[in-house]
Amino acid sequence: MRNNNGKNNSKVKKRTPTGGKQGKKYQDPGSNGTGKMLLSFIVDHWGQIVSVVLLVAGICALAIISGPSHGFVIGQPAPESYRSPVDFQYLDRAATRRKREQKRYEAPLVFRDNFDHFRDSAEGLQRMLETGDVEHIDPFVDERGFAWEIGAMPDLLRENKDALLTVLDEMSQLLIVSDLDWGENAPRQPESVIWRSNGEERRVTEEDVVVLSPDNDEFMRLLAPVLSGLDPDQRLAALEFVARVVNPTARLDIQGSEQAAGRAADIPPVRHEIRRGDILVRKGNIVGVEEIRRLRVAHRKHLDVQRGGRFLVQRVGGALLLLALFGWVFAQYYLKNRPGEEIARRAGQCFALVLLVLVLLATAGLCIAYGLPIYLVPLPALIMIFSLIFGQRFAFVISAFFPAAIALLAGSVGVDYPVFMIGGMAAALLTVRVRTRGHLIRSGLVVGLVQGGALVAFGLLNPQTGSWDLRHLQESPLLINAVLAMGNGLLSGFLVTILLPTVERLFEVTTDIRLLEWSDPNQPLLQRLLLEAPGTYHHSMVIGSLAADAAEAVGANPLLARVSAYFHDVGKLKKPEYFSENVPEGGTNPHDELAPTMSKLIITAHPRDGADMAARSGLPPAVQDIILQSHGTTMTGYFWDVARQRAGEDDSPPDADSFRYKLPKPLSKEAACVMLADAVESATRSLETPGAGKIQETVNNIILDRLHDGQFDDSGLTIPDLSRLEKALTRGLNAVFHKRVKYPEQENNGNGKR
Repeated sequence: MRNNNGKNNSKVKKRTPTGGKQGKKYQDPGSNGTGKMLLSFIVDHWGQIVSVVLLVAGICALAIISGPSHGFVIGQPAPESYRSPVDFQYLDRAATRRKREQKRYEAPLVFRDNFDHFRDSAEGLQRMLETGDVEHIDPFVDERGFAWEIGAMPDLLRENKDALLTVLDEMSQLLIVSDLDWGENAPRQPESVIWRSNGEERRVTEEDVVVLSPDNDEFMRLLAPVLSGLDPDQRLAALEFVARVVNPTARLDIQGSEQAAGRAADIPPVRHEIRRGDILVRKGNIVGVEEIRRLRVAHRKHLDVQRGGRFLVQRVGGALLLLALFGWVFAQYYLKNRPGEEIARRAGQCFALVLLVLVLLATAGLCIAYGLPIYLVPLPALIMIFSLIFGQRFAFVISAFFPAAIALLAGSVGVDYPVFMIGGMAAALLTVRVRTRGHLIRSGLVVGLVQGGALVAFGLLNPQTGSWDLRHLQESPLLINAVLAMGNGLLSGFLVTILLPTVERLFEVTTDIRLLEWSDPNQPLLQRLLLEAPGTYHHSMVIGSLAADAAEAVGANPLLARVSAYFHDVGKLKKPEYFSENVPEGGTNPHDELAPTMSKLIITAHPRDGADMAARSGLPPAVQDIILQSHGTTMTGYFWDVARQRAGEDDSPPDADSFRYKLPKPLSKEAACVMLADAVESATRSLETPGAGKIQETVNNIILDRLHDGQFDDSGLTIPDLSRLEKALTRGLNAVFHKRVKYPEQENNGNGKR
């Protein structure tokens, strides 16, 4: 019998204003008391307060910094014309780049003299004509193919030998370049060539340059005296031969040409004067990078003009009003449902969550500012993470907040934002009981299809948002956005799959994927249980099956109940021989030699020992909690009875509360299911004839005993849930302890076998 009532009454008396110091505190708290209460609240909740302040400040800053997109997206027609709100000077980067490229193209080419090589090649050609031996020109031949064989050239040119020598002498005074050096660089502007010779530098025009090529008119003019008397094919061959044998008088100076191009391109940037009211983007025109850049500059200039004025107040006021409205809604929801209450109490997790939200919103702000499709923002991924952390219901509610926050950054509400809201709701509904990573990817795919379908639906309702002409369907902005919306959902599924281990450890949440990993019988802790405490291992496996069925019946997580039941007795590994299921039949019970109080201490220590072992092994926090809560404050009735019997009639009976577990009561339906499954399995195993009626009576009695004992007060179980638990546990126990048919003895080789 407990004296909890007395304890509760004493607590009530402390808060009753009956005079004295305690009474004065409650009679007239005054400003000093209010200040202390406020200070205490701030100290206890500083992490949450700082997180909320950071979130609000971050969203307001993004709302101020990010410019309204007005629905303009790169590569799509402008939905409306936009006029400049202020006068400003705009740096046209595209025009500047084009002008500088043109200046580089017009920059002069720089050539350095190559007279030594030219003279060597000219002398070799002269000796070839005198001796007829082509070996004199071999070092100078550029073998890129000839129309005629080189060996035929001495005879062909010997008749015009004097004319050729005169031409070579004339060429030594000219700027002769190879077609490779000149090729892609021509044509040039007048006086666009610099010839550096003998330490001097002079500018020449394109007409002064002779290119060693049969296609160059000046080269053909120079060789005209040499070609007289030759037919067209012979003239072409001779031109090509000389062009390949004679070295140029100058070579391209690549470094000098690049420096000249750099100097020519070093011009001031192109700036445009934009007046207030000038059209920056015209309706129907395809939006490009420059248009988006002009919008950003106009917004920044407008912000500079209005900073500290109406515009700034307007943006901040709108952001604060929207945040206040959503904050009130979420506060009401949180006070009534308290999702993720344990996570909300930890400052580190709150900061991480706020950082995650601000990173996503900043990504959205960048997409808006640079005119990129908003579907590059993996918003459904954040909703999925919220569903894993705080639960499906809260994620469903908050799915309306993030599209609204993105609309706040954009300064307008377009069709993309209800599409995101529908996709977020779908993401919240689909992210439940995630048992495989493939489930997340499939969920992302479904979210993408939902978003794409919603976008198409809005397009059908408003045909102006895109063309449905089948001949040009691939060019439709609506189709492109629909594909992006579908890819957005799939990308979110992959992103959550990658981030899932980090989310689980950072926020200490337990997903079914992680639980499945721990349900493997080859886990080291379960293997130890099998080898060192086989009776406890078998008992835990049976409890796992019963607890899972019970959790399924009351709408709880059956996998969490099963895995928690597998590990709920691992603390018995410290002293396995002190637990009856590990004592062999006919063996000595070590408790017979111990005082009941000592036996109680050994028995009631195993949940805490188990929780410590589970923590060291890395089991999920939810499983650790259920291990601690699996016995609640129940009584070790057997040892209390032994203590009463040993006390005798003259001694005062032992205090019942001293024979109770000093542990938390079940705080979840799963913990209650594990507690009941453990209790009814042990009780049924002790029955001599566990028939169906006897099993049902045992289950009913244990449930009522736990209910009257207050073990389910904080578990969330309802009276209908208890009825469902009774049916599920009875059904499971009947399957385990069903009556077996006795087989007659059969003779087999003289040996009786069953």
